[in-house]
Amino acid sequence: MTFPSFMLRVHRWDSLAVVDVDGVVDLATVPLLRAALHELTPHFTSVVIDLADVPLLDGHSVGVLVSTHRRARKHGHDVRLRSAQGRVLRVLEISGADKLCDDDTPVPHTDGEDCTSDTLLRARARADEQYRDTLREMAVAASYELASALARSYRGRGESVDDLIQVAMVGLLKAVNGFDPEHGSGFRAYAVPTIVGEIKRHFRDKGWMLRVPRRMQEIGMELAGARDVLAQRLGRAPTISEIAEQLRLTREEVAAALDAAQVYRPGSLSAPVGGEGDGELVLGDLVGGIDDGFELVENRESLRGLLGRLPSREQRILALRFYGNRTQAQIAEEVGISQMHVSRLLTGALRRLRDGLTGC
Repeated sequence: MTFPSFMLRVHRWDSLAVVDVDGVVDLATVPLLRAALHELTPHFTSVVIDLADVPLLDGHSVGVLVSTHRRARKHGHDVRLRSAQGRVLRVLEISGADKLCDDDTPVPHTDGEDCTSDTLLRARARADEQYRDTLREMAVAASYELASALARSYRGRGESVDDLIQVAMVGLLKAVNGFDPEHGSGFRAYAVPTIVGEIKRHFRDKGWMLRVPRRMQEIGMELAGARDVLAQRLGRAPTISEIAEQLRLTREEVAAALDAAQVYRPGSLSAPVGGEGDGELVLGDLVGGIDDGFELVENRESLRGLLGRLPSREQRILALRFYGNRTQAQIAEEVGISQMHVSRLLTGALRRLRDGLTGC
């Protein structure tokens, strides 16, 4: 996805909020900054706007910052600017707004709570229609690292990290679209289970090459984590019994889930096998085929009993024809009957043998 060229980052410490602004602040972007500030100023006694990453600030934007400062003062709160430099500082000095600059405002060195997405989504709910989509995109961009980290926590389970990040972003978009600021809980508390649920749903519904019972899929999702925990604790690979005890399952359930996990990503028949010097041998070369010899043995054993039921003369004629490789004329001369009679006896014997094999 593409990220907005103008971005805000909001961190808070108790009653202090620091807004890091990144990008040009002008007629097109200052409404976004104003929407965020109007969301923050009623709730924080001090709001600091960091302009270190702002290359340009126009006169209209200065007026918005001054009016926001006055609005905050009506609530007994304060808005200050810091880290202005170059052309940005010059614009503030010319307009007389440099009095809002206060680089001496103490900001804690410890990391504050990131409330960027909360601020943007709350501001979006009250912003003009024309700015809501942009505020939504900014909220998605602000939470990209959260979604990416959650996706990476599921790596090594048969799916590429890039695919997992794409799935996590789908979950993030659902969280952004479904978040209701009026419910009181923070966006992160809502987004994390939504994103994780989307990732787990992907593993359950899309990741398996063959369909297995959902219960086996759910156990399979827990197996990897349980094995890692037990391996670290025991210093060796855990047994099925130990895994079953860890997950509070039976040995049969764990064994079945382990078997089911083998069909998550079956091996390719084109995968090379063997070591060096084995040529281009692939797995498909080792797959056995149908051996016609088994059917031949079965038919031969079935015929043995059927042959025993034929008259001795017909048994002898069949032996001379198919084992002795004699012609009908040679058989007729040896048996002492006509060739036509030999043909009729062969036809009748073969018909009875065929009927006996096919059950007709």
